[in-house]
Amino acid sequence: MGLSAAYGFAIGGRSWLAGLGHGPDPTHQAEFRLQLTRMLGAHMVEESASEAVD
Repeated sequence: MGLSAAYGFAIGGRSWLAGLGHGPDPTHQAEFRLQLTRMLGAHMVEESASEAVD
């Protein structure tokens, strides 16, 4: 998931942001990285809790 998101944003990020009405702004890239980090962190915590229960 993380690899796909990172490659996808690297390749199509400018087009996606333009389609959403955003210009090339470093804060959008930083926000993407922050949200991706949060998503992957939540997934890893969820997975490790699941393994602890089993």
